[in-house]
Amino acid sequence: MRERRATRPRRRPAGLALEGRVGESGAVEVHSQMAERLLPWVIGLVVIAAGLFLMTWRARRGQAGDARGAVLRAVVLVLVVASMVVSTGTIVQAVRIGHSGATAVWGQTASSGPVGGGVGD
Repeated sequence: MRERRATRPRRRPAGLALEGRVGESGAVEVHSQMAERLLPWVIGLVVIAAGLFLMTWRARRGQAGDARGAVLRAVVLVLVVASMVVSTGTIVQAVRIGHSGATAVWGQTASSGPVGGGVGD
């Protein structure tokens, strides 16, 4: 039971609240499916960050000057490039998820026409 709680995304309650507010719809389903695809990006980012930490720590321990130091620098460079790619993917996916959630909420009210309170009212 504890393992399921540790792997469950923290924003799931907000998604369930969205579904409760808007009701079941195609837009909420799209939002939910997109949210499920964020976790691999975040896991990748954490793994790369841990790798960068480990490689930097090893390099600072004095291995940067020997033959292995060149390998460490190359690995750090690859990890830095990978972190830029994965962090960009994480940001893009998070923005897409947020946009789909906003569309699920506001798309229904915006399509119902003007509410009033504008300049000409």
